[in-house]
Amino acid sequence: MNERYHGRLRVADREYGWNFRRAPRVGEGALTGHSLFVFLVDGPGRDLVLDFPYGELGTFETYASRQVILKRAAEGIRLALAAGWDPSRRGKVFRLDVAAARATDAG
Repeated sequence: MNERYHGRLRVADREYGWNFRRAPRVGEGALTGHSLFVFLVDGPGRDLVLDFPYGELGTFETYASRQVILKRAAEGIRLALAAGWDPSRRGKVFRLDVAAARATDAG
């Protein structure tokens, strides 16, 4: 698979793996963006799904650059950690709407 669609990144001294979970689509009268699946590289734990607004990681026709994807993924991981995601504890997938988390973080 092309490296643009999966990889690893380091945030807060931990290494995470990521890959695209869902492409953009039309649903319920609105466009939804890409979703990234994030997990700890060094063992089992609680996984994370980051839901991004349409266009932020690309469109129906194109993907954003790898640099943009990594920057947004790191931001999403930090927001999820602030929202209570503990990647080292087992449990069901933690899902985060990145746009809503940004609004909460800014307010």
